[in-house]
Amino acid sequence: MGHSNKYNFLMDKLTFVSEVRDTEKTNVSVYLHTEDRSNRIVRICKGRDVSEVYNALQNVKHPNLVTIFGYVYENGNTYVVEEQVGGTNLAEMIAAQDSFSEDE
Repeated sequence: MGHSNKYNFLMDKLTFVSEVRDTEKTNVSVYLHTEDRSNRIVRICKGRDVSEVYNALQNVKHPNLVTIFGYVYENGNTYVVEEQVGGTNLAEMIAAQDSFSEDE
């Protein structure tokens, strides 16, 4: 099954780097944007149309939310391109130390 022009436009300037997670419901991978050389996250919501959610999020600008660059629903999946946030995630922090202070 081929992809639409909207999907091709969304993915046009992205080059696959690595897969982060692949589950029954979601695939998350890192892609490199070939023009600005920044990493982007491509999230595939398998078997779900969550485009309404991403349509709302795409218009929200807040320092605690990732930027949604675009999304498309096709072939039963929602494909989302979003900002990659750097830093240590909670799982990595828990693996690195046994306990945390209240402030942490």
